[in-house]
Amino acid sequence: MTNNIHPVVELLAARMESNPEEFAPDGEGRWAQWLDELIPFVTEAERVLLRGPIMQTFHEHVLDELLNGPERRCKEREEQEYEQTMIRQGLLAQQQKAYVSQMQGIVGAYSGGGGGGAGIVGQGAYDYDLDKYRNTPTGSITSAVKPKPSPYDKIMNALKRGK
Repeated sequence: MTNNIHPVVELLAARMESNPEEFAPDGEGRWAQWLDELIPFVTEAERVLLRGPIMQTFHEHVLDELLNGPERRCKEREEQEYEQTMIRQGLLAQQQKAYVSQMQGIVGAYSGGGGGGAGIVGQGAYDYDLDKYRNTPTGSITSAVKPKPSPYDKIMNALKRGK
């Protein structure tokens, strides 16, 4: 140890000179947090040793911000807007799927349950009117109202029956 400089501080100073990106203060640096925790405990000699690489890194960050900062921020803004657009589109697609599923459920309930909508409308004038035409010469009204169940309807009916 020279001038009461701890070996860890010497190692960090050498690492800062060879790999300054590892000490980046923006949270990306591998050693930035450790350096922040160490600084309050270093002696004046150690502070002088670390000052050179710290100032060099700071100088590079300042130059980078002056040269590339506005362009980088514009690009970051565009990326954030793109992400937000993709999130909104994803949410919209989910809403559309939910709507289609809801509509299929309603259509399935009308076409697959209770003959002519009796399961939904109930026993009322509507059913009475259908019963009036059920045995006409043109055939059964049930076949016209109740089409062949779709696979979706079969699954839903099986679930309702508990199978």
